[in-house]
Amino acid sequence: MKKAKRMINRILQIFKMDEMRILPGQLAFFMVLSIFAIFPIFGVIGSSFISNELIHSMEESLPSGITAVLKSLMDVESSGFSIFMFIAFSIYIASGGCDAMIITSNVLYKIRNNYSLKQAIKSIFMTLILISLIVFIVLVPAFGELIIDAIEKLSPGKVVDTIRVFFHILKYPISFILIFIDLKILYTIAPNAKIPSRYNNYGTFFTTLLWIIITRVYAIYLNHFNTYDIFYGSLGNVVIMLFWIYLLAFAFTMGLAINSDQYFRCQENVKNN
Repeated sequence: MKKAKRMINRILQIFKMDEMRILPGQLAFFMVLSIFAIFPIFGVIGSSFISNELIHSMEESLPSGITAVLKSLMDVESSGFSIFMFIAFSIYIASGGCDAMIITSNVLYKIRNNYSLKQAIKSIFMTLILISLIVFIVLVPAFGELIIDAIEKLSPGKVVDTIRVFFHILKYPISFILIFIDLKILYTIAPNAKIPSRYNNYGTFFTTLLWIIITRVYAIYLNHFNTYDIFYGSLGNVVIMLFWIYLLAFAFTMGLAINSDQYFRCQENVKNN
């Protein structure tokens, strides 16, 4: 009980940090650029089958306003060499979001920011991890349903019903694990210094849990108390997505701050002993 109370107090202290007033907004800006660069890739390289399943999965897990914006981003047509150029350019633009993660990490770990080719390559690598996170989290639930439907057509019966029940029970824990793993990788490699991954568990768990809660609660709020259209009209969906991304960026920065706090406390204990 005392340990939980101390952890809550530390989170509140981190919440009041000056960095928390600045860094989430900067990170959110580049995350928006990443979203606008990543989702057209699905529209370019994905077949209509993949695009439809992606949209269907997004409609089940994301607020409708956000889905509407992301769906419009996927309406891209290209062919030939321009596809390669478009994907390469989109990944480069999206890497700005991961570069912001690196800078945010360096600030919280008190590491000097020194932009270099190595950091640019690392940003692109982190972008590919971020894309894989989106693919697994958004597509896996949708294709899980398709696989079960295919099995049911081949061999209908109670076994398939049991599989479906287990899938619906396990898909959220599986999603949690996938988000946790990808976030921990991002948290570990983001700083321009070697930070042991064992210091990233608390912050990664916090961010993973908060991302899921934010998305679900925000969806419920929009379904029952959505007033964005009244104030912003046709821009309502864009505002909905921007605010959602800011909340995710804030949670990401909070998790990063928790990790850095854990790291510095452990280092201090080692010196005292």
